[in-house]
Amino acid sequence: MLSKKISVVTICLLTVGTIAGLAAVSSLYTGDKQRSIELSQALEKEAMNIDLVINTSTLKFQDLNNNSWPDIGETSLVLGKLYTPNTQNEIGTYRASFIWGNWANSTEGAPISLGTQVFDIRDNGTIVVVGDIVTDARNGNETAIPVPIAAAIAGGTGKYHGVGGTTIVTERFYEPGTALFLDVVLDITHGDC
Repeated sequence: MLSKKISVVTICLLTVGTIAGLAAVSSLYTGDKQRSIELSQALEKEAMNIDLVINTSTLKFQDLNNNSWPDIGETSLVLGKLYTPNTQNEIGTYRASFIWGNWANSTEGAPISLGTQVFDIRDNGTIVVVGDIVTDARNGNETAIPVPIAAAIAGGTGKYHGVGGTTIVTERFYEPGTALFLDVVLDITHGDC
């Protein structure tokens, strides 16, 4: 079953790359601008800006040593809400699962872990992101996350079926013990897969 899924993803990526290549070749060698435009439209790009508020009280983790604090290697889950930027207009929900404490090997010392994030955009579908996610357990330290965190868009459902691209998360501010406020930019590429 897993190999079938991998094969479908591979075929999708090859198809998207082939369409882009055909568009370039078509415009260079045939001079057929209309055909080139049609082929390149199969790869529509969209930038989506979202405010994400992670409710830190929703953090659940596998407390293997019973110390009531997430430790390196413990599986974790956190929930949040999505908003139109700079408003209280809620547009969806957020959930992330990750292994706590992988950040020891991260670039520039940002407190991140490898995980999966799901952005559930109300009435439109979901966007699944895989890669580094913010796991900032300050434990009294009020220092902000020093760099934007990038991850890969792995796909989606509904309107976002077959998407790819990247996600950049930047911290806005932190309310100790209650919420982490983040700016999210989803650079989405819509494919024809």
